[in-house]
Amino acid sequence: MKTKCLLVIAAMLVSFAASAETILITGSNRGIGLEFAKQYADKGWHVIATHRREQVPDTLAELSSEYDNLQVETLDVNNAVHLQALVARLEGMPIDVLLNNAAVMGINATGTLAEQTNENFGTLVPEHFMPYFTTNVLAPLLVSEALVENVLASDRKMILNMTSGAGSVTMGMEAFAGTGFYYKSTKAALNRNMVNLAAHLRTLDPEAITFNLAPGFTITERFEGMAEDEIGNRGTPVKDVVAGFIEVIDQATPEYSGSIYGFEGELKPF
Repeated sequence: MKTKCLLVIAAMLVSFAASAETILITGSNRGIGLEFAKQYADKGWHVIATHRREQVPDTLAELSSEYDNLQVETLDVNNAVHLQALVARLEGMPIDVLLNNAAVMGINATGTLAEQTNENFGTLVPEHFMPYFTTNVLAPLLVSEALVENVLASDRKMILNMTSGAGSVTMGMEAFAGTGFYYKSTKAALNRNMVNLAAHLRTLDPEAITFNLAPGFTITERFEGMAEDEIGNRGTPVKDVVAGFIEVIDQATPEYSGSIYGFEGELKPF
């Protein structure tokens, strides 16, 4: 009986998604990911909001109680079993926009927030690098690979990744230099993978769109009270950043593929 009920629920979700545009957001229980879930749900999209916690976070529980079009799913992007289970539940469901938002910054080797991340030259620890690499580089690639059929079955056919200007190698030696070796190197690798993926997807479907989003210093709950980042850039409220990105996404064409865009529609340097 339980299995039958689950199948009925899955069929209902597929039916609903077929009548509305769908976005799947990884790492959506806080920050930019949560704001994307809020704004797309408010626009009437079918939102698949994922998180890696054992229990549904309060932020997503509250949001799902407000919006019937929000579907909360468990997905630790580093957990192959989680990913396989999610792919099975979403079989046959077109996904217009896949947003690889989940990332780590300022963590230790166990994946928890660190007081001292040891990612600066002179204090580097090899095993501390792996959570950054698996989450920020490998996971977006594997999630995209697992859900590419869902994406290509949709109208928009978009795979997006949340990157950072800290990963740019052309902004000059002064910008973001000298610290944060793990985080910044993985964002640079994410940018390179996006270019590779864009080229590959064009061979599968010329209408497919793949590009990265670079928000700049964004005032989320983690950075409340801060006016500027480490190099003096003034922060932008998360609501404004996400609203801007939604406009960018709405206007995107296949020509956007292989590039990085800011929330005001400006091209960003690699």
